[in-house]
This record gives sequence, structure tokens and C-alpha cells, in this order.
Amino acid sequence: MCDTGYSGANTTGTPAICTDADGCLTDAGSPVECETGAECSDRAAPLTGHHCVCGTGYEGAVTTNTAATCADVNGCASAPFCGTNAQCSDREAPAEGYECTCTAGYTGSAINDAATCAADTTTCNENEPDISSDAHIITIAADACDGTATADFCDAVECATGYSGGSVRCQIDGTYFVQACADADGCSGVSCGTNAVCRDVEAPGVGYTCECAGGYAGETVTDAEAVCEAVPTTCDAIDPDTTDAHFVELSSGACNGTATDTACAAVECETGYSGGSATCRGDGMFEIVACTDTDSCDVEACVATDAENADDVATCTAVALTSCEEANRISCESAGSGGQPGAAGACTYVPPARDCGTNAHCVDLAAPSTGYQCVCNRLGWHSRK
Repeated sequence: MCDTGYSGANTTGTPAICTDADGCLTDAGSPVECETGAECSDRAAPLTGHHCVCGTGYEGAVTTNTAATCADVNGCASAPFCGTNAQCSDREAPAEGYECTCTAGYTGSAINDAATCAADTTTCNENEPDISSDAHIITIAADACDGTATADFCDAVECATGYSGGSVRCQIDGTYFVQACADADGCSGVSCGTNAVCRDVEAPGVGYTCECAGGYAGETVTDAEAVCEAVPTTCDAIDPDTTDAHFVELSSGACNGTATDTACAAVECETGYSGGSATCRGDGMFEIVACTDTDSCDVEACVATDAENADDVATCTAVALTSCEEANRISCESAGSGGQPGAAGACTYVPPARDCGTNAHCVDLAAPSTGYQCVCNRLGWHSRK
């Protein structure tokens, strides 16, 4: 009698001939079903039964005496690069690996590695572009776009007068994508001159006009630069708001007649302040720059100085000037020791050095006071009397 896992005829008085029992056969002698993609493998004696193992091109767990669940191995799972306008296609089991095939609208041979795909010139031949009147494209004759390659533009497209930028493009699904023409910008790259602005002529018109900006006057011209002059009444309706600007009080209307982008000549800073202005803007308002404390210790400031006592540098006073330009207009005598004759006999102003003497430093007198003081640096030093 044969042991477990073996099969053979029973004998009496003679040795039995036993062989490994084929676990992949049923008792009736028919093959065991391992399901799609799986193969049966006998369990070697003395073991009994069988294994179901996924075959070539499939993957799944090995089972014992039961059917296996096997799935196609996706050859594209590693995302191989198939080339431009190509896609990866899994080779169906029992085959292994993948193929590279051209995407819709492109043609080429399917290969195992990267495919070379060219745009199909017949992709959109069965259709015509759907062009509405809002696209402002001149009517295209039937079949005029035939032969346009995938993702390319139809050469027969032309925008109506005054419009630009429209196109008709062949898509991979065989239809056309229509990009409407838009009003051509007549102001692109155009110079209208100083203080002028460009206005596009609305389509179907072409070109542009140049007109003067706010606060400027002149004739509006077509396709040429405009000549614009500042209007002297731009800011006459509103007086400058001088709150906290440290201006000497302005009477109402004092800045009337100030031309656009020009500073009001009537503005004057309070004593001890300088640098303020009120400039007329194109919108009819004044742009205010507040006056600030004049730093009499600034060597570069336009300040004329006279020493009350030539032997005592700690008792110098200062006379503040509104600007260097003003200093150049006044006489040398008015500028004190700071004024010097110019090359042409005119008076030019040289800012004086703030020399407070050894072991002393300059301290500006805060506005509305003017001038500066010389102060000894530390204890142990005092001014000369």
C-alpha cells in the first residue's frame, strides 16, 4: 500500500509500485481549476494537493488547494517616457512590458521604447471652424483649413479691419478651436509727446488720437504728437491746504494763476523753517511739501553767518536763507562773510563751515528760532569770556 502523497496499486506478497500523486488532477482525473492567469503546481510527496501560481505577465499571491486571484502586471506603472505626443500602453498578459503609441492626432509606429510621432495633417479635415460674427474673422471658404496639422493654426485666417490676434487651431479631437480677434491697440509703441495721452480708435476704426492730459491744453490730433501747454488756471478753484506745513499764512487766491506742475510763488516758510512748496497738479489740487526745521549746523545748508565777536566762536549767530538760488541772487554784503564775487562779477554763495572751536560742537536752534549754538563737549571745558 502506497504512503500519503503517493499513488499505486495495492499488492500482496510483492512490493507496491508507488509514484508521486499528481495534486493538479482531481479524483476524477480532470485538471484542477486555478482561475485566469494562474497555473497549477503539484506539491511534491509526501505532501498532498497543489499550489496555484500566477503565470507570466500576471501578479498575485500563491495559494494552496484554492484558486489564485491574478492581475495583469501594468507595464506602464513605472511611467516610462514615450516621447513627445506619445503615450504608454500596457502589453496585455500573458505578454510583458509596454508599448509606446502615438496620441490622437499624431501618427507613428508603436515601439517598445520611445515613439517618434508626427502631427497628422488630416485630423481636422472632416470639420469646418465654427466662426461667429463676434470673432471678427473674415469669412473662410469651405475646406480652406484642410491640411492643418494637429495643434497648428490655419493659415487662411484673417482678422477684420481694426482687429488683430485671432486664430483657428486644429485640436486632437478633430475640431477647431477659434480665438476671436480683438480691437487692435493703436496706442501700442506710440509716443504722444510731453503731457499728452494716447487714445485708441475703437475698431473697426484704426489708429489713435493724442490729447492733452489734465491741467494741460492743446489741440487733439490723430496719428501724431500733441502740443500741450500748462493751464495757468488749473488750481484756481481751491486754495492750498497748508495745515501743519509751517507756511506763512497765505491769503485766499494768493496761488491763483499757478500753472500745472508749477510751484506757487507766494509760498514762504515760517521763521526757522525751509524747503516747503505747494505745486499745482493736473487734477486741480495742490501737492504740499511741508517746511522743515532749518538745520543751521548743516555745512551744506545755505546760511550766511556773521560773528558777533571774532574772538568768541561760541557766540555766532546765523541768518537763514530760503535757498541756495536765493543766496546767489542777493548781494555779497547781504550774505555776510559767506558771499563771494563770481567769475562774471555776480555774487555766488559759499556755505560757511560750522567750526565751533576745539572741544565744542554745533547745536541747531529748533524752529521757530534760527541759527545755532556752540556747546562745549563735556565737563571741564567752558566757553571763553
